[in-house]
Amino acid sequence: RVSNAQSLKQWYQRRVRGILKAVDKQYHPECFKCTDCAACLDGVPFTVDTNSNVLCVSCYNKKFAYRCAACSQLIVSEDGAETYRIIAMDKDFHVACYKCQVCDAKFSNEEGQGCYPLEEKLLCHAHFKELSAA
Repeated sequence: RVSNAQSLKQWYQRRVRGILKAVDKQYHPECFKCTDCAACLDGVPFTVDTNSNVLCVSCYNKKFAYRCAACSQLIVSEDGAETYRIIAMDKDFHVACYKCQVCDAKFSNEEGQGCYPLEEKLLCHAHFKELSAA
């Protein structure tokens, strides 16, 4: 509680200096929070969805990131670097998870090293030939 005009002025100056401006609005730093998990976003990366909800990066990724069909993990960057995904059979994959489901051979664009889908499985050429002949 403020007891005199000088104290009121000091309180007001502290609050004005502590205003955070983000997303065309003003917030007390402790009030700028993720709309999903309520984590304080003062000084940390955040994003805004199409409905203008302010989200921490973790909540944004949980809502909007692609999920790998092989490992079920989100396809997101761990260190802020660009992230790639591979789409095969209308499914999303991490680059590292895009491999033969029998022998774990990595697929590439080289002759005979591509992906050969068979019955919802990603297969290398050798295993495709073996399983399609059976």
